[in-house]
Order: sequence, then structure tokens, then C-alpha cells
Amino acid sequence: MTGGCGRQTEGFPELGQVEGRITLDGLSLADATVTFEPEKGRPSSGKTDEFGQFTLMYLDDVPGAVVGTHTVRISTASVVVDMEAGTEEFIPETVPADYNTDSMLTAEVFLGENDISLDLKTPGR
Repeated sequence: MTGGCGRQTEGFPELGQVEGRITLDGLSLADATVTFEPEKGRPSSGKTDEFGQFTLMYLDDVPGAVVGTHTVRISTASVVVDMEAGTEEFIPETVPADYNTDSMLTAEVFLGENDISLDLKTPGR
């Protein structure tokens, strides 16, 4: 993506490119799913790396998020399936509900490049 351009693909809404970093209590939040849910349209999501950095994807091969206001949800809960062993491992939630199931976090996505970083706090800390 080059300076300030939004991705416009036929049949797609206007998308802004979104990257950022998530920390929890000042520490990088690794292996978290970051989801941006627009007021209308398809959500975008990405996974944080070991440094808490993420890039949102609108579709598997289309980066970005719908331009506009989004509810942001961040979660570490997941199920890891080992097909060969026939086992499942549940990874528990480490992010407070205020940032996922009960999220009141919002973010604005604009055309072009967006750097949206969030420093989450555990209540009582």
C-alpha cells in the first residue's frame, strides 16, 4: 500500500489499512485475536505476534477494515486441535471481559493507513 491510499476493490466497501500493537498492563499481548466490528458490514480481524503487533484482514487475502467506527474486541481464548493425536486444548481467556465479550472499546478507521495501538488495563491494577 502506498502513502495515504485506501484499498478500493470492485464490490468491496472502502477499506483503511489497520496495524497496531496491543499491550495488557504494559506488556505485549501475544497470540490474541483482535476484531474490529463496524456499525454496518463485515468485521475484520488479525492475530497479535509475540510483540503484540497485528494487521487487520477484511478477508484472508484482503487487508484492511471498513472505513468508519468499530467496536474493538480482543481475546486470547481459543481451541487448539491436534488432528493427528485427536486432541483439543482449550486456551483460556486472559483479557478482561471489558475488552472482549463486554467491550466498550471503539476505534475509528480512516481511508489510508491507520496505526491503532491499545494499552489495556486489568481492573484493580
